[in-house]
Amino acid sequence: KHIDVDNLIDFMINVNFAANRDMPLNLGNSGPNNFWAIRPQDGSHGWRWVAHDNEHSLGAQDHNVNHNGTGDISTGASTSNLNPRYIHQQLTENAEYRLRFVDRVEALFSNDGALTVDNVQAMLDARAAQIDLAIIAESARWGDQHNNTPKTKDTWLAEVDWLRNTFLAQRGDIVVNQFRSRGWIPSTSYEAPSFS
Repeated sequence: KHIDVDNLIDFMINVNFAANRDMPLNLGNSGPNNFWAIRPQDGSHGWRWVAHDNEHSLGAQDHNVNHNGTGDISTGASTSNLNPRYIHQQLTENAEYRLRFVDRVEALFSNDGALTVDNVQAMLDARAAQIDLAIIAESARWGDQHNNTPKTKDTWLAEVDWLRNTFLAQRGDIVVNQFRSRGWIPSTSYEAPSFS
């Protein structure tokens, strides 16, 4: 077993949903960046990908809800630049892999999946509430660091509002359509039949 295929699929869905422009390739798409690959020495399962350092995601740098990271790349063809995006790109040529990808997209973006609008907004709300008081200390620490523009708790609340009501409200449909336009999921509905 060389690759944990289900982990790779989840990793790539996450990178694309979060619109992460700096992982698994750097900002210029010239080399691997901001992830770890782990595997037990006994080979009991394949390589698993772990995200790290996500400051260029969720529209944090430019408020771009439409970022598309699904295009073909050549970075990864050599072993020194091997990365999960390139592996995923190659595997999308395989019908069985695409079927597993479609099944996972359906599970995450439909019904009560983790990436439905209600669920991602609930995750954001819970995390924002958890760090609410810490934001005051952070604004005191970093408030004047960017172009001498004061950052306050109100600045933070406006960003949370944008993330919740713009990015997270729209991103699921956008990324599913990006997957569809690449042929990774069918051009018709990707939803599997559900029992009632």
